[in-house]
Amino acid sequence: MFAGYASEAKLAPATVKRWTGVLTALEDAVGTDDLVRITREALIAWKSELLASGRDPRTVRDAYVAAVNAVMNWAVANARLPANPAAGVVVAVPDKPKTRDREFTDAEAATILRGGRWGRTIHDFRAGMPTPADGCLGSAPTVVHASTR
Repeated sequence: MFAGYASEAKLAPATVKRWTGVLTALEDAVGTDDLVRITREALIAWKSELLASGRDPRTVRDAYVAAVNAVMNWAVANARLPANPAAGVVVAVPDKPKTRDREFTDAEAATILRGGRWGRTIHDFRAGMPTPADGCLGSAPTVVHASTR
């Protein structure tokens, strides 16, 4: 069934290679390659084994369970499988820890503003002083190269 799905969906070769490994792992875990014989309970047990083996929950959700779910959805849509036992199999994924704020620190903002052509400081920026983009500072200074003097 996977070959039919891969062909119709025009999966990239890298996806075919990755999903072939996923489906082989499923076959090894449940003891069959017949999708009709795979139960929801077997899929949940397989998911639990993957997580217990130390696999990242995102990988289990986005690679393993997603691949099986996609193939089984295609099989149901093409009357090759009566129902999708993978539908609704969920992998709880914790939120990624926030490593830092998205805003610049004062030091970072000052460095950026110092590097600009307009000589603004962090205090100008915080005070809401106009920027060249506002059209309030006139035109950009003319740069005269030594070779044209």
